[in-house]
Amino acid sequence: MNSTYLMMSIPSIVLAVGLTALATWKFGLQLTSLSLPVALLLATTAVFDNLIIWAGLVTYDESRILGLYIGLAPIEDFLYAIVAVMLAASLWHILRRKESR
Repeated sequence: MNSTYLMMSIPSIVLAVGLTALATWKFGLQLTSLSLPVALLLATTAVFDNLIIWAGLVTYDESRILGLYIGLAPIEDFLYAIVAVMLAASLWHILRRKESR
């Protein structure tokens, strides 16, 4: 079975969305507070992913990507940056609030 990078990412996407929903609903996380970290991480991902791909340090199996790119970087790479911010912010918020109880 030849799964795509997007399909392999579904468990982490579901986890990030679930934890972000929980942190927003029960622990007061403001989704707008994620916009600056997401923007910064997307910008750095664009720069550094393109550099490492251009330098030949990373290659992608063309049959496993969607075929949409930002420069040389497949769009799937940017999904990881968004998921990372969601997970980090949600876990921080949930764990910090639980400690203060």
